[in-house]
Amino acid sequence: MKYWGWMAIILLSFGSAVGAGQVDQLKEELREKTLPANEPIDFTSLRKRADAMAARQDSSFKLHQVEIVFEFPSGTPRIDHEDFHYFRPVPSVRGRPGWEELRVGVSITVKYRYKYPGRISGSRQMFDDPRPSPAPANIIAPEEGLRRLNRGPMTSGGNTLQVQLFQVGAKYWAGNSGWHPSSSVHTGHNGLIIEEPFFVKTAPRGKWVWWTVTKHVAAGTRYEYIYIDAVTGKATSHCAEQPVSPLVPVPCAPPG
Repeated sequence: MKYWGWMAIILLSFGSAVGAGQVDQLKEELREKTLPANEPIDFTSLRKRADAMAARQDSSFKLHQVEIVFEFPSGTPRIDHEDFHYFRPVPSVRGRPGWEELRVGVSITVKYRYKYPGRISGSRQMFDDPRPSPAPANIIAPEEGLRRLNRGPMTSGGNTLQVQLFQVGAKYWAGNSGWHPSSSVHTGHNGLIIEEPFFVKTAPRGKWVWWTVTKHVAAGTRYEYIYIDAVTGKATSHCAEQPVSPLVPVPCAPPG
């Protein structure tokens, strides 16, 4: 899957039917801005703001992927950074069908005691097919999914936990490559192993999930792949150790 760049976006998305003033206004809205004071920073509130930005860019944009980094101050999950990915089909270019993505990123700053809770910005780019499918309208907030696990603070190997929404088995990928199990063994953020064969064997095929990988304190290095159904909230998990590559399945004992 390739992307065509900003020039193609200007030609296709902001074509002759859209006046220059409107083009400038749409581009200006994507520039980084601070969130209003006292802005809630939970997933539901931030999604409403991101959805509104996407709708103003074009009403046909649909959410298809979310990436979140959580921290656990006082033991409860709090968003540190969040990327919302939206898509819409676009006319073919040189005979190639494709789609346009809008990424809306939110960085939270409350931990630094600024007078505003965070910053928001956006960007647009073009991709070849295959294109995404829209996420279900009734997805649960990831904070709720994590609470249903009935766990204490969780991490992805450092001080944070990476959680992602997407459809298992989707053929497209437009997010950070470090989140995607796209190689036989991939070392992601904080040295976390995201291994494609183990993911393919354990992820619920075709389901929309909030998923993450955590490390346990155990002999060797134990990983727990957790999949939370994005609609029902039902969670499944599978564990593995890595005395050597590839990952070896093991029972999911309570995290140490």
